[in-house]
Amino acid sequence: MDENKKDSLAPAAEEERDQALFDAIGKDKRRKKRRTWITVIVIVALVAAGLTAAVIYGQKKVRDQMGMMNYGGTQVVSYTVDTGSVNTTVSGSGLLSDVGAEALSLPEGVKVDKVLVHAGDRVEEGDLLCTVEISSVMSAITDTQAKITDLDARLRTTAYETAANAVVAGVNARVKKVYAAVGDDVAACMFEHGALALLSLDGYMALDLDTEELSDGDEVTVVRPDGRELKGTVDRAILGRATILVTDDGPELDETVTVRAADGRKLGEGTLYIHSPLRVTGYAGTVDDVRTAENKQTWAGNSLFILKDTAFAGNYEAVLRERREQEETLILLMGLYRCGALEAPFAGSVVSIEYKDPDAPSTGSDGGSGSSGGSAYAVNAYTGTVAGITASASANANANSASGSGSETPSKTSLLTLSPDEKMNVTISVDETDILALEIGQEAQITINSIGDIFFGEVTEINRNASSESGVTSYTAVVTMPKDLRMLSGMSAKVVVRIRGVENTIQIPEKALHQTRDAAFVYTSYDSETGELGDPVAVITGLSNGTMIEIVEGLQEGDTVWYNEVFDPWAGSYYGSDGNASGGDAWVTVDASGGDAVYAEYEFASGGDAA
Repeated sequence: MDENKKDSLAPAAEEERDQALFDAIGKDKRRKKRRTWITVIVIVALVAAGLTAAVIYGQKKVRDQMGMMNYGGTQVVSYTVDTGSVNTTVSGSGLLSDVGAEALSLPEGVKVDKVLVHAGDRVEEGDLLCTVEISSVMSAITDTQAKITDLDARLRTTAYETAANAVVAGVNARVKKVYAAVGDDVAACMFEHGALALLSLDGYMALDLDTEELSDGDEVTVVRPDGRELKGTVDRAILGRATILVTDDGPELDETVTVRAADGRKLGEGTLYIHSPLRVTGYAGTVDDVRTAENKQTWAGNSLFILKDTAFAGNYEAVLRERREQEETLILLMGLYRCGALEAPFAGSVVSIEYKDPDAPSTGSDGGSGSSGGSAYAVNAYTGTVAGITASASANANANSASGSGSETPSKTSLLTLSPDEKMNVTISVDETDILALEIGQEAQITINSIGDIFFGEVTEINRNASSESGVTSYTAVVTMPKDLRMLSGMSAKVVVRIRGVENTIQIPEKALHQTRDAAFVYTSYDSETGELGDPVAVITGLSNGTMIEIVEGLQEGDTVWYNEVFDPWAGSYYGSDGNASGGDAWVTVDASGGDAVYAEYEFASGGDAA
């Protein structure tokens, strides 16, 4: 029985043990599950706390960096003081043009056989440019020699032309000023003074006086520097300005006198001038004798000056100049006859071909070597533009010279334009606020758009004659630079002329500078908690280029200055300099939808500092 009872109790014990084991396992699972949930909750709480802290920190960072920015506010930025260059400049743009380009032509009557070059070709001195018809050259030589012979005859006639050997008074008058002296060249005296002498026609000297006390016809006393008194009469008084007349017998031209009223009061001072002047003139010779004197009365027909060397060279020089031109033409014709062709007078590039073959039926392919309908064209090798040249300037010239008919002075035959390839010009427009700052010789930096390189030149010409368009007044200046073979006439170029500059100087953004009537200062600290700038430092400024300003005294390299930048959220973005000499920039991109800045991103190139 004991064994049977033992056997019956065994399964029950095992079942109890299994149940206990299952219960323990269930409890363990529940504990683990609770621990997992607790862990998840803790992690979630930590993440949420971290996100909250990050948002709070980010908002604070943005507020700090934006300087507690709101709509229409400012941003506080810093600048680390560095050294650099500050230059004031004048800029403009224009088109390149060759300097020294020469239009070559053939003497009248010479016919072109064949043009040997094309627009854009490079030629050396002595290279053949075109061949000519020898028979037309011989005919032109004959005609030119005949002209020289005719001019020689005219020279013999004009060589003895003379001017009058005396200068006489044309009217009765008083001599008030004598400019010419014995030995003076008449032409030189005229150029310097505008006259040989000045005469007074009506017997009066005059002076103008600013006063409200005088009326027409009033009598006054005019006191000369030596104390002598003259009677004066008011000729007219208009708008507080009186003209007073005194006798011309005695007072000198440009003499300063005192005017007194009838009761002796001093009314003012004035300078005497001739009331009704007459200039005594001449044009040739040398003064041999002066037969008059200042304050002397002279009569019509009286000799005032006796002249010598009065041979008048005006007509003679004109004829001689024309003869020299014919001499040069004859020499050119002899050269054409010798080699049967025109040679390049200097090395360079063919800018354009102006010659048009009158027998060509249509426009040629060599850039202006022919056209239909008798028209002539010049094709620029550099720009590809076509400039019209009238047929009378080329084809008609050939026709006239061949037939012997046409105008009295036939035109030369235009051939081509040759550039020496040494220098190029750029003409720029200059605003009226900058024109007075330009000077000849100032350095210029030229950027040619199609080349991309930077070249250097200088200001060689300043035109101060104004032009106005739509109410804007401007002037022009010419900048000249050495020619690079890549430069072509007509290319566009940007020019920056350096007016003044300083190198390796302390500089800060001009926005960082605060100025009062008596001083200038900058802020050198910033409190991010209060958003206030502090520790102002007085500075002495120098040159400014509109963006950066030179600091002569008050700051050192490495110092930090703080300042406000104006912020406009509606602009969509903000740009400001970080102030580093390396040129780093700061951008703030803002989503301004609804008027609130909800997103800000800062990027500082080259390590710029910002609050």
